[in-house]
Parts: sequence; C-alpha cells; structure tokens
Amino acid sequence: MGISEIYREKLHSIYIRCWVGKMVWVFDVRSGFKRIRKGRSTFKLVFGISSYLDK
Repeated sequence: MGISEIYREKLHSIYIRCWVGKMVWVFDVRSGFKRIRKGRSTFKLVFGISSYLDK
C-alpha cells in the first residue's frame, strides 16, 4: 500500500468557508455548496481538511 492510498482512505473532506458580514458560503468536496446566515458579522476565510483515524 502506497502513501497516496493511505491518504485516500483517511481523508474525509476538503472545504473552504468564507464569512462576509452575516453570510457564510461553504464549498465542501463531499456535500457541495451551502449558504448559511449567521448572527455575528465578521470576515474570515478558512481552508480545512477533515479526516478520521482508524481504531
């Protein structure tokens, strides 16, 4: 088993979240595009990787 196969098995999702004012736009590789309204006004840009551990 190569290193790329290990990463594919444990990698769950990759996402980008962009907060502008009270709106949050989320693009997730697994669940697609979502737009969410929040109560707090801010500006953020987040890139994330979600994975899991074998037990």
